[in-house]
Amino acid sequence: MKKKTVKKVTTVIAASAVAASTMITPAIAAGQSAEDDEDGKQQNQQQSKGKAAASNIKEAKIQLEAAKEANQKTAAEEKQAKADYEEAKKQKAEALETAQKAIDNAEQAKANARNTFSEAVTNASNENVEATKKMNQLQANKQEDELTAAQKKQAADAAEQAAQLAKDTLEQTEKSVKVSEEDVRNKQEALEDAKKNLTQAQTAVDNTKNNVEEQKKKVEEARKTVDQATEALNVAIDVKNQAQEKVNLAQEQLDQAAQALAKAQAEAQSPEYKKALQEVEEAQTALSQSEITKNEKQNAVDAAKALLAEAQNKAASAEDENTKAQKETEIAQAEAELVKAGEALQSSEADITVKKQALASAQETLQSLQAAKDQKDTALSQAQNDFQQAQTEIERIQSEVSAKEAEVAKAEANLSAAKTAYETEQNNQKAGEAEQADAEQQLENAKKTQSEAEEKVTEAQKVYDRMVEAQKNAQALALKGSYGFFAYKDKDNKALDILEDTKLKAAGDKVAISSYTEIGNEDDATSLENMKLALEFIKKCNDLRVENGLEPLKVSDEMMAISQVQANWSAFNRTHSRTYYVGENLAWGYQDPFGVWYDSEKKVYEETGSESRTGHYRNIVNKKWAMTGFAVTARGNGLTTEQSFGYAEYYSANAKSFEEYNQEFQEYYNLVMNSSADTSQALEALNTAKQELEEAQKQVEAAVWAIEQAKQKQAEASAKMQQKQQEINNNTQAVQEAQEKLAQAQQKHSQSAEANAAAHTAVEKAEKEAQEARQAVKTQQQAVDQAQNELNLVQASQEEKQKNYDYAFAKVKALGGNTSATAESAATHQTQAEAALAQARAEKIAAENEVNQKQTLLNQAQVESDAADENVKAKENALEKAENALKQLEAETNSSIVKKRADVDEKQNALDIAEKELEEKNVSISDAVEQKNKAEQALEEQEAELSVLQRELAAQTEDAAAAQIEVDKKQAAYDEIKAMIMQLLHAQADYNQKQQEEVTAKTEYKNAQNIVNTLEAALADAKDTQAEAQSKEERAKALSYDAAFLNQIIDPDFTYLNDEISKVKDAQSREALLQKANDAPKQKAAESEEAYGQAKLENVRTLAELAVAQTTYDKYLAEQKAQEAAAQAKADEESRKETEKIRQVFEQKDAADKYDNSKISQKAMSVKTGDKANAGGMLAVAGVAGMIAALAKKIKRREQD
Repeated sequence: MKKKTVKKVTTVIAASAVAASTMITPAIAAGQSAEDDEDGKQQNQQQSKGKAAASNIKEAKIQLEAAKEANQKTAAEEKQAKADYEEAKKQKAEALETAQKAIDNAEQAKANARNTFSEAVTNASNENVEATKKMNQLQANKQEDELTAAQKKQAADAAEQAAQLAKDTLEQTEKSVKVSEEDVRNKQEALEDAKKNLTQAQTAVDNTKNNVEEQKKKVEEARKTVDQATEALNVAIDVKNQAQEKVNLAQEQLDQAAQALAKAQAEAQSPEYKKALQEVEEAQTALSQSEITKNEKQNAVDAAKALLAEAQNKAASAEDENTKAQKETEIAQAEAELVKAGEALQSSEADITVKKQALASAQETLQSLQAAKDQKDTALSQAQNDFQQAQTEIERIQSEVSAKEAEVAKAEANLSAAKTAYETEQNNQKAGEAEQADAEQQLENAKKTQSEAEEKVTEAQKVYDRMVEAQKNAQALALKGSYGFFAYKDKDNKALDILEDTKLKAAGDKVAISSYTEIGNEDDATSLENMKLALEFIKKCNDLRVENGLEPLKVSDEMMAISQVQANWSAFNRTHSRTYYVGENLAWGYQDPFGVWYDSEKKVYEETGSESRTGHYRNIVNKKWAMTGFAVTARGNGLTTEQSFGYAEYYSANAKSFEEYNQEFQEYYNLVMNSSADTSQALEALNTAKQELEEAQKQVEAAVWAIEQAKQKQAEASAKMQQKQQEINNNTQAVQEAQEKLAQAQQKHSQSAEANAAAHTAVEKAEKEAQEARQAVKTQQQAVDQAQNELNLVQASQEEKQKNYDYAFAKVKALGGNTSATAESAATHQTQAEAALAQARAEKIAAENEVNQKQTLLNQAQVESDAADENVKAKENALEKAENALKQLEAETNSSIVKKRADVDEKQNALDIAEKELEEKNVSISDAVEQKNKAEQALEEQEAELSVLQRELAAQTEDAAAAQIEVDKKQAAYDEIKAMIMQLLHAQADYNQKQQEEVTAKTEYKNAQNIVNTLEAALADAKDTQAEAQSKEERAKALSYDAAFLNQIIDPDFTYLNDEISKVKDAQSREALLQKANDAPKQKAAESEEAYGQAKLENVRTLAELAVAQTTYDKYLAEQKAQEAAAQAKADEESRKETEKIRQVFEQKDAADKYDNSKISQKAMSVKTGDKANAGGMLAVAGVAGMIAALAKKIKRREQD
């Protein structure tokens, strides 16, 4: 078929090229075979028969237009055929790829199955190895723990002996140590109090030391202040003296200037001038007199200030003397109190001596009466001894009676105890039976828990194995898309039938609807990503239904599969397939179809009530729908979204709520896409299940142990019941014998009662005499106690007086007084101090009065000074007025006087400045004197404060030393008693430790023995497990993959391998199915290829016809132009060139007339020089022919390939 097609194409091309132009190249002609020539002749003959050649340019043009139209049509058909062929080739390649994947999957399934069979043997072998290893390990552990239990037993015995030894040591120590912890606490509290007193005393010393140092600094600062004030006063005096010298010099210069002025004035003899001069002189005299008065008043003020400062100093000194006198009075008063306290203490000591003598006399009388009492007590003792003997005898007999009674009671008690013990053991037996029943129930529960835990482990192991397998095949599962998800849930899932249904077709369609679905294509509706997106749209739909008060739709695998195949079909057909009994919403090109389905259509429905335009909206809010599926696909032309709606009774197998279904899908999606993380979670779950199994096994072992303990308790109780029954029999006989002996003893007791009565009478007489003697002793003892109480009162009074004396002594010492003062010296000191204080107070008052007087004088002097200052100012104003008048006259009469007057004024100003400066310096001296007095007073105050602090420090230092001595005493006492109590505490601590070690050692022994018992039971279980594992390994080795392919495995431990065989069979079935499905794309590709070849051939044919029509038209066009050129040449015969053109045209016409479609003339192979008329057409035909020849070669070469 291909070779023949190539020949036809070549023939048409060659024939068309020959018919179109005489410029066909030798290369093309040489490339044609005899067979090609024959085909060309036949083709030309067919064309000649079917279509007449054009006879004029008009017909040629019509044929050219028809050829163009035909060529355009065949070119479009060729293009469409090519597109169909490319699509068919693509589908063929995809089908081939899918089939190859199925083959690869089948081979992989076989390899996986064989690996799983191999792993089953390996796992069983490993389990056997592990079980054997565990059994051996338990055996070794049991031997090791038995040795440990023996060692723990020895340790427990040794700890018990050590505890007993520590207890004996503690008891001996308690007997030898007579102090208590209370005694230690008392000593410790006394020590703490002493330390606290010492700390307080030392703190007081430290504080006072700091205060003394601070006060010393203050005194030093005060001294510096005094020195500075003195220095400032001296400087002020020096400055004042300098100012006085300036005043004297200025006065001297003023006098000289005044003399010169007077001399000049004397020379001026006018009466007016003399009068003015006289007025100035008078004013000057008045001013001088007022200034003298002013200076006198100022001097009086300065003198008053000096006197006031002196009086103030005297007052400060008097104050200091008064303070000292008061201090001395206080010391004298303290000395008097000390003497008084000493006298009271001496009086108390004398009284104590008298009381002690009275006490000794009373004690002597008491001793005499005590001797008499002792004689009476001796007589009484003898009588009592006699009575005691009688009493002893009767008591002996009574004891014998009591003993017999006790024996009776003991026998009865033993009998009762035996009966009670028997009942107790009987109860213990019943309790053991109850405990056994309870333990057996616990065992049953524990076994049930163990069974459940084993199931959990088995299930978790399966999940983990499935996760591991899924991890291995994650990529393959991802490529399977929803098909893998449905199969993962259930290999018989009906959704798989929908995806694989090759019979169900849409109306008018030739292929099954499922053939539009391409599992593994990421754009297909079955891809996991698109299914994930589809579930998000279902959630949106359900949210909208809930907003409208409707139940959310459920989701099933079947509905999802229906949506997927329908969406894939509609992506290519852009309409509803109507193949399943479901409602359907479809949208093309929308990222979110609900904007159209719901929002837009809802608006239309609410505004118009139209049902024909709102079907999508009404499907979403239709309360009859119970199920839904959704699909999204990017295949075909853009994005296609589809939602199916179903009734509850259709396609509802394993239907779930959206949340449940989505969770299942997400788990699978994560399993496939994130298999590593899910495998880790599955492993964690498996380990948790194993831990729960181990815990359940421990509970089983504990229940078994409890049953054995309960049985042992029953056995022990039964044995003790037999023992107690024998004791009951023995004690019954003992009671009878004891009652007989008791009757004999009671008879002896009656006989001894009479002798006991006589002895009792003698005792009563002796007791009366002894009682009288005791009363005398008691009375005298009261006298002794009275004397002792009086002595105690005097001694207590002496202690109080001693405290008073000590306080007075400390006070005198702190004040710096005489601690050895007598009453006379104290009285004298007190009299002198009071007199000195009175004198100091008087001097203080006098000094204060003098200060007040000096202050009054100063105030009066200051007033007079101020008045003098005002008078000076008035005189200065009068002088200034007179001088101005004089100056005016002088200015009018004599310039010399004016100059001298100006000189006098200048000198007067200098004097005024100097006097003002002197006045300021006098004020500075007064201030400096005042500052010095204040500084000296502050120094005296700081020195007095320092003296007080130093005396206080001395007293506090003595108190601290006494407190230190007291601490040393209390520390020694505490150390002594602490050493005694520590011996007892160490013994107690050692006993507690040894006792705890004994409990620990016994507990460890008990635990070790329990471990041995547990291991013994575990070892038995391990042996059973090992035997089972060995059997499993042998059965695993007998397995055969080939045999299992024919017959299912029935061994429950290996039935899971049937799943692997099923996977292989499923993969092989899918392989065959896809191989078969591959035939249709192959056939379609072959048909498309044939159609494409025919379309290309037809297009080449029309192209060749177009070239011929074009050439024919060009030929007639050339003739027309030749005729026109000939006419033009005739009109212009003068031009040779034009004549030559006519000749050439005729030659060209002649060549065209000789054109032959069936033969190729060698002459036509070339173009004559100057043959221009047909050059364009020839070149065009040659170009088309070359293009067609090249195309033919390309087609032929591709077909050969």
